[in-house]
Amino acid sequence: MIQKLLLVLIMISTLTGCSNLTGEKEFRESLSKVEEPLHAGNWDEGKKHANELLDMYKTNKWRLQMIGAEDEYEQLHESINRLRTAIDEKNLLQAKLEMATIYGIFEEMYSI
Repeated sequence: MIQKLLLVLIMISTLTGCSNLTGEKEFRESLSKVEEPLHAGNWDEGKKHANELLDMYKTNKWRLQMIGAEDEYEQLHESINRLRTAIDEKNLLQAKLEMATIYGIFEEMYSI
């Protein structure tokens, strides 16, 4: 009985200590790093950060698979690629639409 209680307490303390397990904060920060230079018209900086966002997605895809449905993280991947294309074409309207789509997907995934 005491062993089970101790195990439960250890699990709870471990889970609460791993508050950033899903990577939500890093994804949101990375996304805002893409958005800021685009509003300033700095396309090269925006492209650099969009590529970093894609790298972060690839590195942390397993986390997204744990918290979201398959269609959500696949949509996210597609939207990041469309964002990169919009930045390459220097299409601010399309880039803003993709940023809004990515934010929406994040909201769906992390609202659970």
